[in-house]
Amino acid sequence: MSPVPASTLDRIAYGLRVGGLPDDAPLLECQPGVRWPELRLVHEPLTEPVRGAGPTATIVPLPGGGELRLDGSTATFLTPEPPTDDALVHPRLAAAAAGRNRLLGREVLHAGAVVIDGAAWALAGPNQAGKSTLLSTLATLGLPVLTDDLLVLEGATAFAGPRCADLRDASPVAGLPPPRPVRGGERWRVMLPPAPASAPLTGCLFLRWSDAGYAVETLRAAERVRRLAALARWRFLPARATGLLDLAALPAYELRRPRDGDLLEAARALLAALAARRG
Repeated sequence: MSPVPASTLDRIAYGLRVGGLPDDAPLLECQPGVRWPELRLVHEPLTEPVRGAGPTATIVPLPGGGELRLDGSTATFLTPEPPTDDALVHPRLAAAAAGRNRLLGREVLHAGAVVIDGAAWALAGPNQAGKSTLLSTLATLGLPVLTDDLLVLEGATAFAGPRCADLRDASPVAGLPPPRPVRGGERWRVMLPPAPASAPLTGCLFLRWSDAGYAVETLRAAERVRRLAALARWRFLPARATGLLDLAALPAYELRRPRDGDLLEAARALLAALAARRG
């Protein structure tokens, strides 16, 4: 089993104090006096499929092959070769953090989040909806991006993820460092400015492409429940009976925008619509 460097346990992501990442992993520093649940990442060579999880462990398959074993605060990647440093930061950390947080009774959603006026807004959409690119653009407007791809919630508290976002192309985002290729060249990673370790969740935003220009529509309660349920991760584990219903009670909007629209225009349209509704 690969050892976990103790020095990395002073940094946090997804509401957890994380060990086992490279020293330069873009995580937030752990604030003195704040206690966070731990997550330790290790690797074991996989020579044959694991046949039993054991009395305390949970095992799930990993995309691309191998398995992830969660046992208490330890997440073991069972793969023929150790994950690269880039893959550990994302998506391997997200997979382990999702399972660890669900076992802690927290809600885990496939979504990003941005902080506006001190409160977090979840940002979600189907694959290739432009979520990460829009979040990166919001960061250039001075808005803290809380998380890019995995949103962990404890009640109404949303937790920050690593300080990076993985984009689908190499197009630079004005005001941010140039993206670099990761994950075998399938994604381009851009570094994000600092963000608070957590923020209160105040609502949800869903992205949708449209040929009819920019529009923001309020979603009804039943539609909010349906969309939030589709975002839930590790759904095979028990969840709080009222978890998604509590989230569905928050305001939720759908942002429609053209595929070839200007990103800054989309970001400003979103902010203007939220400001009008708060007003």
